[in-house]
Amino acid sequence: MCPQSTDPKFAKYNNDLNMPAELFVRLAEEFFPTATFVDLRGFGESTILPWWNDVLSYLERFPFVIWHLVTNLGVPRPAMLERLIHLGFELGFSCDGATKETFEAIRVNSRFSTILSNLEAIQQARKKSQQRGYIYFISTIQKRNIHELRQIVEMAHRYDVGEVQFKAVQGAPWQPDLYA
Repeated sequence: MCPQSTDPKFAKYNNDLNMPAELFVRLAEEFFPTATFVDLRGFGESTILPWWNDVLSYLERFPFVIWHLVTNLGVPRPAMLERLIHLGFELGFSCDGATKETFEAIRVNSRFSTILSNLEAIQQARKKSQQRGYIYFISTIQKRNIHELRQIVEMAHRYDVGEVQFKAVQGAPWQPDLYA
């Protein structure tokens, strides 16, 4: 899971830790014209960047690049999700529960209802764009969700998600029981 989730200094959003938009554009101008695959994930949720919609507008200049992003789908912006699909993004969704109780216990401060709405928005956007874009689930297996693995696969099927990756989580030597 996201390594910063256990570090108190990352407990609150800090805009100072974001890459400045000017730096993004400078790097993009240098690398994107010859790129074939670009992973835009950062050290957290990229879609909460204040200038994320500007990023998406900028990416439209590079129609042959395969864009990739891992997201928690916690941002309730269906229009933004539709843009991601229109751009052909490969989206990895961190899905660690198939029920409200389990999902929200693992993804603290998340809203399962938002997740389901966002999955619906992606499903509809893919239908509208004739299956452009791709979404897959990434599920970390842990004590709190192991009883829901089948339900996670069923949820993926319900939203036309063709791939579910299960990842085993091991605690660090100094925190052996953190994810057990």
